[in-house]
Amino acid sequence: MEWYSTVLWHLDDRAELSRLSQDLMTLDRSCAQTWIATGNSFALQGEHDQAVRCFKRASLVDPGMAYTWTLTAYEALEMEEFDRAISYYQTAVRTDVRHYHAW
Repeated sequence: MEWYSTVLWHLDDRAELSRLSQDLMTLDRSCAQTWIATGNSFALQGEHDQAVRCFKRASLVDPGMAYTWTLTAYEALEMEEFDRAISYYQTAVRTDVRHYHAW
């Protein structure tokens, strides 16, 4: 679901991404993919602070998922918080050294 929500983000499909996020919230709020989809939805709407909160929540739910840190870094870049972005990318690489998105 995290990849599907990212595809919807790239397609700029706000309605479908919002629906996916709401459906996942109904199914399981304790799943990292739920918080990633919700964060992607907020990111697409330009609400970067809210997206960061969702991605951080996803990292709390599943600390071993490097993709959450990479998405958090992308949002930090959007907010021009470059030092924080670097830190998030480094965390993603420490979590999974083969996670090419963070490299």
